[in-house]
Parts: sequence; C-alpha cells; structure tokens
Amino acid sequence: QLNQQLATLQQSMEAHKNQVNVLNSHIQQLQTQLAEAQTQARSFSAENVQLKQQIGPLQAKVNELTQEISAKNKRIEELKEPKPVMPSTLASTSPYPSSQQPTMPTPAPTPSIPSTEPTISPKIGLGTGIRRVCPNCGSTAIKEVEDKTKIVSYIPKPIYAKKNICTKCGYEF
Repeated sequence: QLNQQLATLQQSMEAHKNQVNVLNSHIQQLQTQLAEAQTQARSFSAENVQLKQQIGPLQAKVNELTQEISAKNKRIEELKEPKPVMPSTLASTSPYPSSQQPTMPTPAPTPSIPSTEPTISPKIGLGTGIRRVCPNCGSTAIKEVEDKTKIVSYIPKPIYAKKNICTKCGYEF
C-alpha cells in the first residue's frame, strides 16, 4: 500500500514536473515575445520621431506653396481686368464725333436798359468754368460718370476715365 502511494506520488510529482517544465517554456516564450514587442515599440517610437521631424519642413513648404498660389490667383484676377488707357491716348482722341463739335448756345441779345440794381461782379458767386453742352440736343444738364470700360490707373485703386451723359436726351459723350 505504501508502494502504491509512493508510485502515485511519484507519478503526481512527474506530472507536476512536466507541468512546471511546460510553464517554464511558456514563460520563456512570453519573455521572448515581450522583448520583441519592446524592440518593436522602440522602433515605432524612433520612426514616429523621424516622421515628426519630416513634417515641419513639409508643412513650411505647403504654406509657401499656398501663398504662391494665392499670389498667382491675385495676379490672374489683375490680368483679367481691362487694361488702362494711357492719358496720351485720352488727350489725342476727341470725345465728340468728328461731325459734331460742342457748340455754345448764343444768348439772346438783351436790350440795354439802365437798371437801378447793382450788377453782380463775376468774382462773386459765379464760377469761371465753361458749361458743358450736349452735342446732340444742346442741353447744359450734363452729368459726369465713371466709364468703367476705360481704366486710367490701377494704383492706389482703379481710376476710371470720365464720360458725360446728357440728362435730357441720354446721349453719352
């Protein structure tokens, strides 16, 4: 009976030794996997640092290219606008058709009646400028507007040529 117990205990001890050996080999495998995982983590960390160092110059390049694109788009918009007319061109061309020159209406002669009212001197209140006259209908009701089709200058802001429009007949000159 003691031999039987001894035999069962020895079998049990062998089984436990086998179990310990299996567990030891399993521990070895896990330690190997842990070492590999730590090595891989360090590798990933180093790669991450390297990629972060590469991001800085690339981001600067992206910003530079974005600014260049916006500058080129602005230049394209400037080139799409109509070209300015040079002042010498404006001076050489007459704003009136060749057959129609502006005419000044002649005032009707007034009889010279001596008046007791004092005459207004030209220095007071009267402008020295000549009134513009419509070449089509002779009206002096003229308004001056910007001609957006003719650009005189771009600097500091677009300056357009002026054109006259008769408020009575709508004639543009």
